[in-house]
Amino acid sequence: MNSFFVDNLNRIAEGGWLGQKLSQFQTTLTKNMKSQAKRLLRILPCQMQIILKVKSEES
Repeated sequence: MNSFFVDNLNRIAEGGWLGQKLSQFQTTLTKNMKSQAKRLLRILPCQMQIILKVKSEES
């Protein structure tokens, strides 16, 4: 996320209920991005092995 977006979220987050909701959303978004990244890191090695196997069979 770009810092402009985060700065604005933080500025709004200082203002009450809406701020609470936004910071919850920001936390959820960050958690989701982290879990997506973890999943990708689990999947990628398998994908790379498949690609390498296919490449070696082609040649």
